[in-house]
Amino acid sequence: MDSWLTIAQIAETYAVSTKTVRRWITQYELEAWRLPGGRLLRIDSASLDRVIEPVTYRGYTKRTKNKRSPKK
Repeated sequence: MDSWLTIAQIAETYAVSTKTVRRWITQYELEAWRLPGGRLLRIDSASLDRVIEPVTYRGYTKRTKNKRSPKK
């Protein structure tokens, strides 16, 4: 395993809360490991690929502005 990250590092990097990262762990979307002592968790950076997905713009349509009548 190349790189170990903390919950706070992942939350800061991806602009989510630490509660969100913990939810990803409990939903088995992130693979986390407990360090000796039992309290500290570390997440393998390779498991982030299962949570983070690229956005595709296939089928994207440009929004049109609402045409409002001028206020009088």
